[in-house]
Amino acid sequence: MLIIKISAPNRRGLKKVSLTTTLKAELGMSLTAAKHMTDQVIEGQDVSVSAHDRATAERAAQAIRETGTVTTIEEQAVNQTLAG
Repeated sequence: MLIIKISAPNRRGLKKVSLTTTLKAELGMSLTAAKHMTDQVIEGQDVSVSAHDRATAERAAQAIRETGTVTTIEEQAVNQTLAG
């Protein structure tokens, strides 16, 4: 699973509306969820969101960076439990 981490250490220049619309467009988030995540970034919190595949993660991360955030992609191992 790929995780996109978003932060805005310098909130000056952060394009709040653009961040919300980018989260909606690139990751299919609802307006409510995208707005909530944007509010968290504005408050100085680091937030994470998952992406389905590498291409989506890279495209979304680039678009999110353009809103004035610091954005990274990390791979997270998925624990799988097999029923025996």
